[in-house]
Parts: sequence; C-alpha cells; structure tokens
Amino acid sequence: MAEHLHNKLKKNIMKKLSFRTSALTFGVAVVITIFGTSCTSSSDKVADSKENVREEQAELNKANQEYLKDVEAYRRETADRIVVNNEQISDLNARIEEVNANNRDSYKQKVADLERKNIEMKTRLDNFEAEGKDEWKQFKTEFDRDMANLGNAFADLGRDNAGNQ
Repeated sequence: MAEHLHNKLKKNIMKKLSFRTSALTFGVAVVITIFGTSCTSSSDKVADSKENVREEQAELNKANQEYLKDVEAYRRETADRIVVNNEQISDLNARIEEVNANNRDSYKQKVADLERKNIEMKTRLDNFEAEGKDEWKQFKTEFDRDMANLGNAFADLGRDNAGNQ
C-alpha cells in the first residue's frame, strides 16, 4: 500500500510538474509572442517612418528643384526683357536730335530716368536671393508689376515723342 501511495503521489507530482511545465512553456510562448510582435511592430514602425521620411525628402527635393528652375527661368526671361529695354534706350538716345528743341531737355531727362529705372531693375534681380517660395512669389509679383510699369513708361515716351518731332 505504501508503494501504491508512493506511485499515486509520484503520478500526482508528475501531473503537477507537467501542468506547471506546460503552463510555464505556454507563459514563455505568450511572452515571446508579445515581445516578439511588439519588437517587430516597433521595427516595422521605424522602417515605415524611415520610408515616409525618404518619400517626403524626395518630394521636398523635387519641389525645391522645380522652384530653382522657376527662379532661373524667370531670371533669364527678365534679363532678356532688360536687354530689350537697353536697346530701346539706345534707340531713344539716337533720336534725341529729332525731338523738338523746346522738348529736348525734357525728353533727355525721361530717357535718363528710364535708363536709371532699368538699371535698378537689373540690380534688384541680380541681388535677390529668395529664402523660400513665399518670398519668391512676392518678389516675382512686385517685380512683374514694376517691369510692366517700366514697359508702360517706354510706351508713353514713344507716344509723347511722336507728337514732339
């Protein structure tokens, strides 16, 4: 009977150990799964974040390149307009002798003013360094307005000169 109790006790202990081992194994598996998933999830999040940063950086680079292309194209176009203005100033200076003597001094002053304004526009364009798109848009808007006003002044002088010859 002692042996029977001993065997029963041994079976009972083995069952408890087996249960504890199973429970411990299950617990370890759960912990590994949770931490493993959590680590994978965190590393996935880091990888996703890095990819998002790369994509945003690529978009920013593309936008910056487009902005710089716009600035460069505008500078070339405007420099061409300034060259045309210089040619018009040369033509106006060449016609000074054709202007009525009574109006010649006024005419010379108007041509000199146009030349000064044209030089100022070139200097403004050459010295402008945009710090961002908003500043560039504002500069471009104001500069276009001022160039249009200068163009109108050339046209006005041409009309005035036609009547003073």
